[in-house]
Order: sequence, then structure tokens, then C-alpha cells
Amino acid sequence: MKTLTKGNVYLILAAIVWGMGLVSQQTGMDYLGPLSFTAVRCALGGISMLPLLWVFKGDDTDNKQTIKASFICALILTSLILLQQYGLLFTSVGKAGFITALYILLTPISGVLFLNKPAAKKTWLAVAVALVGMYFLCLTDGIDGINIGDIIMIGAAIIATMHIHVVDHFVTKVNPVRLCCFQFIFVGLICIIPALLFEGDVLTIENIKLSAVPILYAGIASCAMGYTFQTIGQKYTEPNTASLLLSMETVFALLAGWLILGEVLKSQEYIGCILMFIAIILAQLPEKKERTEVK
Repeated sequence: MKTLTKGNVYLILAAIVWGMGLVSQQTGMDYLGPLSFTAVRCALGGISMLPLLWVFKGDDTDNKQTIKASFICALILTSLILLQQYGLLFTSVGKAGFITALYILLTPISGVLFLNKPAAKKTWLAVAVALVGMYFLCLTDGIDGINIGDIIMIGAAIIATMHIHVVDHFVTKVNPVRLCCFQFIFVGLICIIPALLFEGDVLTIENIKLSAVPILYAGIASCAMGYTFQTIGQKYTEPNTASLLLSMETVFALLAGWLILGEVLKSQEYIGCILMFIAIILAQLPEKKERTEVK
């Protein structure tokens, strides 16, 4: 399997896991606050990955560099997750999904402006098609107006862009599975103290038990599996293409609603799915120069 194709598969798997996790992220705050839910699920996600460290040992022996990279990624990821959780309290899921997914446009733009990473013409075309596709997927009823939740989600899109670039920087320097594992353990540790201070009244064993199902999925599937797929996938795929592949999360969220909850897609949403798949095909058209693997 070619490295580019291998990376694409991992990134699409991440999008599937995250798309199906939308329900768990919503219901997880029925009994827990954003800080406490994030602390518990990320700690669980990191701990559940510990056995994988023995399976995917790799050649990374620089523990100091791994810890440093994991902590930096954790700081950014903590901001991203909390912005998403708080934003969902004030805006609709459709608008939140569209606004956050703007990282597929911000990733190549920021790469050009700040990292001197030129984007291929096919990437810009794919981004444009994907944005139109997500409009049909998420904003079929139009925009009623910008609220505080929308502004928070714009911040989440910016942070998501930063996370993709930072992961891209570190993923070829350290073991990607270790990076992902320690990243989530750090996120859990970062959130636990403010959760106890500001949400101590809801952060109880009883509420954790009531939220067991969304915590388990959001922790083990969305965190451990999803972000591991993202981290490994980005080792073989350049960040512009990675952001487009990860944006398929929106499509899989709709498909999960149809398959699991029996929701019927609107005609506009089918159009959006088709446009998103076209964007993915455009993003995967062969380049003259492939990204080389760093072991």
C-alpha cells in the first residue's frame, strides 16, 4: 500500500469515528459540565491507549522530546475541545459543524501565510467544493444570525487549524501513538483541577455513571481511536489533504443519524454528501512529489 493511500485510510477512519461520536458529545453534558466531561473522557482515552504503547513501540526512544511534543499538542487540543463543548451550549449543531469545519480552508491559507507551504491548485479547488458541500450539509435552513456560540466555534476552527499544523510538525519526530496517548492524559490533567473548582457540584460518581455510555464512546472511540488514526494518518499525508479528509466527519455524522437513529436526509444534504466525496477525490489526485516517510 502506498504511503499516501495508507494515510488517507487512517484519516477517513478518524472522520468515521468522530462523525458517529456526535451523539455522545451532546448527551455527555446532560449530567456533566464541559470541563468535567472533557477531563473524564480524555483521561479515559489516554489510559485506554497505554497497552498500545507496547504494540506500537517504533524507534522513538527520546522520551523527553515525546513528553514535550505531547504537552504542546495537549495545550492546543484542550482549547479546541473546550471551545467546541462550550460553543454547543449556545449554537445549533448544524451551524457549529459548518463553522468549525472552516479549518479545511484555514489550514492551506495559514500554511501559505505563516509556514511557507504552497498549496496545489487542486487543493484550493477541493477546499472550495468541500465548503459548498458542507453548506448544503449543515446550513440548509439558512443562517438566522451570528450568536456567541458561533463566535466560539470560529475560535475552535482556528485552534483546529493550529492543532493540525502542530501535529504535522511533531508526528515525524516522535512515535505517533505515544504522542496521542500522552496528549490525552495531559488534557485530562489540565482540565481536572478547573473542573473540580468550577463544576465540583456535578462532577460526582453518580453523574459519571449516568454518563457512562457517552464517556466510554467519547473517551475510547473518539479520543483513543479517532485521534490515533489522525496522528498516524498525518505521518503519511500533507496537512492540506489531511484537513479535507478529516472534514468528512460531517458526512459520517449524517450517515450515522440515518443508520442508527432512522433520520432521513434532505435532498440538499444528499447534494452535500456528493460534493464532499468529490472534494475528497480531488484531494487525492496524484502529486508529482509524494511525502516521504520518516521513521
